[in-house]
Amino acid sequence: MGTVDVACWRRWDRSHGDVVPSPALFRGEIAMNKRRVALWLSPMLLLIVVLAVVGWQRYIWVPSPPPPSAIPEATPKTRQYVRTPYVENWDQVPLAEFERQSRKFPGEVFVEGPTHRKLIALTFDDGPSWNTAKLLDVLAKHKVKATFFWLGREMERYPDVVRRADREGHLLGNHTWDHPDISGLDETTLWDEQLGATQQVFQDLLGYAPHLMRPPYGRVADAQVPFLAKHGLKVIQWSVDTQDWNRARQAFGSHMIERFLQDYSHPEGIVLMHDGGGKRHKTVEAVDRAIPWLRAAGYEFVTVDELLGTRPAPAASAPAEASKNEWIPAPSRAKVPETRPKSRQYVRTPFLEGQDQVPLAELERQARKFPGQVFLEGPTHRRKVALTFDDGPSASTGALLDVLARHKAKATFFWLGREMERYPEVVQRADHEGHLLGNHSWNHVDFSDLNDAVLWNEQIGTTQQVFQKLLGYTPHLLRPPYGRIADSQMAMLKRRGLKVVEWSVDTQDWTYAQNGLGSQLIERTVQDYVHPEAIVLMHDGGGDRHRTVSAVNRLIPWLRSNGYELVTVDELIGPTPPKR
Repeated sequence: MGTVDVACWRRWDRSHGDVVPSPALFRGEIAMNKRRVALWLSPMLLLIVVLAVVGWQRYIWVPSPPPPSAIPEATPKTRQYVRTPYVENWDQVPLAEFERQSRKFPGEVFVEGPTHRKLIALTFDDGPSWNTAKLLDVLAKHKVKATFFWLGREMERYPDVVRRADREGHLLGNHTWDHPDISGLDETTLWDEQLGATQQVFQDLLGYAPHLMRPPYGRVADAQVPFLAKHGLKVIQWSVDTQDWNRARQAFGSHMIERFLQDYSHPEGIVLMHDGGGKRHKTVEAVDRAIPWLRAAGYEFVTVDELLGTRPAPAASAPAEASKNEWIPAPSRAKVPETRPKSRQYVRTPFLEGQDQVPLAELERQARKFPGQVFLEGPTHRRKVALTFDDGPSASTGALLDVLARHKAKATFFWLGREMERYPEVVQRADHEGHLLGNHSWNHVDFSDLNDAVLWNEQIGTTQQVFQKLLGYTPHLLRPPYGRIADSQMAMLKRRGLKVVEWSVDTQDWTYAQNGLGSQLIERTVQDYVHPEAIVLMHDGGGDRHRTVSAVNRLIPWLRSNGYELVTVDELIGPTPPKR
């Protein structure tokens, strides 16, 4: 007898005592149970079908192109504004700010074209990357010209892609060197380390420098706009943000990007997409499908120059056959000399909302207030990088030391006293192999609320004693847990001979481990944000760090192939005091 049969017999026994049912009654109860299940499942199946149809129509089904607008094409627009909605909790620049700046700086800041012609400009940021060649293939297939705003650092990695895009008639613009928020930069830093350095790469690769720029995140200060104009650069924002950068939307596939183009495209729109900064195959797929749809809707594809009339007049001496991009002579500035001091120290990687991080501006403020005591990065522009690891030692540290030994690379470790007592052999091995060791407290507490006595006696001092016991010396570098330390604690640390080392590149391997994401994201973060004399934050403790170990194994060859030398923090920031 099956499970259902036994259940039927038991129900019959409870309700009829010792009376034995006939086989016909037994079969009838089974049939009734099946009908009940069918009646319960039918509405659920119908609901699933309805939701699937609605989802298909909303996100996948391609709507018919809209009817032609009744507004005459030559009618000037009364305002410039962003059509796509604001995304909460993404630290976006307020959309009203775009409109305000375009009103305040007419002819210098643009959000869209000035009239109602059925023209549209596709623009792509953050490249070039390994995706860009495929995107160029799609644009060539459809005979479409686009506008690219590129990072100088990435252009040096993909020079052939840069030359190809220029050769095929696309318009190229400046998107800074390594994608910082430029709104807080002084003019010297803005030019020497970001825009001017990227202009020089354009000059080296193509023989000209562009006249258009797009600020990362769309953030530019009012005071910087006249400075940009003085250097012949116009600011190009956007009126349609496809939000292909939004990982939550990427999960729905390229159809979401395509749908935004269909829903929000408008006459003389400037469309924001990305060909770099991550995996962009979904953007490439969306563009391939959206171009025919937009053409069916009556749109003609143009570059930003053709849309806005921003092409400067060529110099009188320029030959008639000059490249369409050769408007402005390249700046006379050379690349930033390696020995030139930096004008500021700051974190390149973006702030993560909802993670209780120390504000990035606070790290920069303390580095300014305590020069020679608090460090975020090295002081000049040498192509050196210091890999640092926190929260160990742990079960993962041995594998990490194996990787470093295989690549003959030295790193800096900031360790917890409690964990050092658990793994004394690992501590001694790291010291023996020439790595630099620093103090990371006893058990990873937030320093900022502790008084000096507790901070030393229960956290830093006790860890120094473990170093003394295991290695015979105490370190001179400290990294506060979470990067948090009070200004009032600096004097005590200085008396104790400790310098505070923060970071300029946070790989965010601690959040990828929490979310189960792969080592490729750690690797990509370093590739996207590394810079001369960077201090890179990773972790060898505090959780399962096999992803970090895997990422480091691939990163070291990549960094060396891009001209970086791997050094310890001491080699980056200054002379090493004698061990004591």
